[in-house]
Amino acid sequence: MEKAIAKAGVLLEALPYLRQFAGETFVIKFGGSIQNMPGGEASFVEDVLFLHTAGIHPVIIHGGGREISAAQKKRGIESRFVHGLRVTDAVTMRLTAEVLGRINLRIAGRLRKMGAAAAGFSGFRGGIVKARKLRLTGKPAGEDLGFVGEVGGFFSEPLRLARQERRILVLSSVGVGARGELYNVNADDVAGALAGRLRAAKLVLMTDVSGIKGRSGKLLSTITGRQAKALIRQGVISRGMIPKVKSCLNALSRGVGKAHIIDGRLKHSLLLEIFTARGVGTQIIH
Repeated sequence: MEKAIAKAGVLLEALPYLRQFAGETFVIKFGGSIQNMPGGEASFVEDVLFLHTAGIHPVIIHGGGREISAAQKKRGIESRFVHGLRVTDAVTMRLTAEVLGRINLRIAGRLRKMGAAAAGFSGFRGGIVKARKLRLTGKPAGEDLGFVGEVGGFFSEPLRLARQERRILVLSSVGVGARGELYNVNADDVAGALAGRLRAAKLVLMTDVSGIKGRSGKLLSTITGRQAKALIRQGVISRGMIPKVKSCLNALSRGVGKAHIIDGRLKHSLLLEIFTARGVGTQIIH
């Protein structure tokens, strides 16, 4: 009986958040670093289905870096990165589109199997992300990343229809150029830009770190955008965390309510972050 009462307490703790966010849009980036963890993808899909059932509109952006690297290795292609971006020639772009297409079908298929209406878009099977070629500034000067792109906008009609029809959108980070060419776009950037475009209540980046840590190394549960910028200047936020935080700051500047960076390795971390008072990662607020 005590366990049953404890479960009721958990539901009551979630109640104010369920009421607050019903009808709102959440943009969730599901990182490639956690997709292949045992049970990780299944747990993530369960969380998304819970949000959808509760009247929230979840939009999923996924990458697939580890699977792309594995596919490159299998074909004898060396992975090369500049400023954390994968150098993408024509062969690698085709391979990237194939891998992300498979991941897209897999996630959308899991959702449908559990009874949710899901619509998958992976670039070469239909694109939502408009992209243009990314040109590096600074060092290394003149480095051409090939078919690496940046977000140039979004096709509005699929976004409108998905919300109207209560479908869960599942998007890969493949973007479509003006002439129909495909680009490999950073999934964090896509998620941040789309969250701003949709005026989402929340942007959630699910990755393989616990969140943002302060100078002492302790996890910061809540920080402001101004504090986040200061931590970047001071070098406390560094390396791969910088683009994630900048994506969150970009989303906040475009009207997104809150941004979260959470550890997707923790089972049901998405629900724990949103529906509990303390959460499990870092929330960045205005």
